[in-house]
Amino acid sequence: MNESDSPFQPYERIGTTGGVPSSVGPGGRRSRRLVLPGKGPIGLGLLGLLLLVYLLRGGDDGEKSEGESQVQAAESSVVLDTPAPRSGTTPAPGPQDAGPALDTPSTPVAKAPQPTLHAGLSSKIEASIGKWMVKARENSKGKVTSKNTVVAVHVRRANGDVLVDRNTSQALRPASNLKLFTCMAAVILCGDTGQFETGFDRLGPVEAGVLKGDLVARAGADPMYEYEGDGSIEPWARSLAEQLKKAGIQRIDGALVLDEGTYLEPAPAPEWPEAGEHWKEYCALAGGFSANAGCLTAHIQPGAAVGKPGVAKVQPSGHGLHRTGSVKTTSSKSDVVIAVEARNTNLIVRGTIPKGSPGYNPRFSHPDPVELFGSAMVEALGAQGIPVRDGWKRRRSAPQGERVAVLKSPVISTLLPILRDSNNSVADQLYLHLGHKVTGRGDRDSGAQAVRAALAVLTVDDGDLRMVDGSGLSKANRVRADQVSGLIAGLLSRGGPATQAFFDALPVAGQSGTLSRRMRGGPAAGRVHAKTGFVNGSSALSGVVETADGERLVFSILVSFPHYPSMNSGVFKPMQDEICATLAEFEAGTQ
Repeated sequence: MNESDSPFQPYERIGTTGGVPSSVGPGGRRSRRLVLPGKGPIGLGLLGLLLLVYLLRGGDDGEKSEGESQVQAAESSVVLDTPAPRSGTTPAPGPQDAGPALDTPSTPVAKAPQPTLHAGLSSKIEASIGKWMVKARENSKGKVTSKNTVVAVHVRRANGDVLVDRNTSQALRPASNLKLFTCMAAVILCGDTGQFETGFDRLGPVEAGVLKGDLVARAGADPMYEYEGDGSIEPWARSLAEQLKKAGIQRIDGALVLDEGTYLEPAPAPEWPEAGEHWKEYCALAGGFSANAGCLTAHIQPGAAVGKPGVAKVQPSGHGLHRTGSVKTTSSKSDVVIAVEARNTNLIVRGTIPKGSPGYNPRFSHPDPVELFGSAMVEALGAQGIPVRDGWKRRRSAPQGERVAVLKSPVISTLLPILRDSNNSVADQLYLHLGHKVTGRGDRDSGAQAVRAALAVLTVDDGDLRMVDGSGLSKANRVRADQVSGLIAGLLSRGGPATQAFFDALPVAGQSGTLSRRMRGGPAAGRVHAKTGFVNGSSALSGVVETADGERLVFSILVSFPHYPSMNSGVFKPMQDEICATLAEFEAGTQ
């Protein structure tokens, strides 16, 4: 699980508010944008049927699960004024178009050889940890203590000087903080111009507008996900249809053949959540092909009157599953109670929605992202006026043909859903893409190699690092807190449009993403740009804090503890927030 302290509760309700949310998020608050030195701003597959209820919160900690929060892109914008480069000149971003050579390290000091610790700051953070560990012991009735819990904290200045170094010799589960590594690698290896590419080759002649043979799609691991979109793949299908028509193809008398190449077969990573959670959005699978990041998005609206059928559409519309079920409109004092299930070849959407409700748009995983891509693309091409007679099929190592179309998506566009909303499947798609870019193979080991190569560019030590996915959902992942702060500091020093996009995508305390409901007041509000993370037994928060005197501090907080209900929401999140407030109040020159 992500960012939720308890297993899924299928019958939670939001109360009788007439289908209208009883509270709203912090929308409308303006933030300031983190601007880097010398750079301008850039701008179910459950075993049975489960009931989903429209929730304003996620789990028992008042926050939606990572990857489930709905955030408005316009909410990000606070300016962390940064000091000019010491030389007085604007640093060049380097060869960002294709990414730098892997053997060319950048200049930042990502890991100080010997920490020069700040006694006063270290003491304050130690006191906070001690206080919250007392609460952990009390709340857990002695089951979570300082003896079986590890709290690692690493704080450094943007120039690399270390201020706090606590338990950083231990590699811990990073949860979704691992997404920082995946996105960092994308910045280093792909820059701001890198693209996902899905090529299409014809395997026969074109006669009178008809392709007499198959159209082969070559995998590129594109999630084909539109941030805040409706879940359809219409933009990609429209582009493909336009290119095919330019190549003289109006109809395909053959199949759409999906060649997954060297990309792995979609499957859960080692030590993922149990099968009972695999229907959830955050467990969507990744592979050589995907659509809507491997998920289905239901759009449910009430009917015209009580008792009338509601409207329930599912995107991508060509999902390839057999759909059953219906939605009925109930009185305005009722709750939204919707059941969804996508399992094997079946899709069920049914339940009730109150009259006057603004609607409900749940996302949940499709059983296979490759099948979703094939089915959705065949239907979408038909809607664009290019019917595919034989549907779609999978075939690795399909014959080479003549290239007639290429679909491209900017790699940099994945940073926002990955970092701000913690979208797991987009992160895992990116991870496979990076592995393929570096080794020619789209598998988990290759993704880890790509991340290590990118860390080397930033001169960040990769000892103890273990990555088995790109999202952090697996409990087998391990990182050290000093590695996390090191990669963030390295990117800060690097600059460039892709790096700016990385920091623009980070949630902002009290304002956006998975931090929208945390640190809404006090010194940390609007001054913390950081990535959250949670799986059972692990909690993390890492990013950048603007201090009282305008200095940027880079921090990482990783916590490993025995799983106990509400421990994350009741203890470790507040502890992290308190540490961030302490950092925000830090003044240079104090002891």
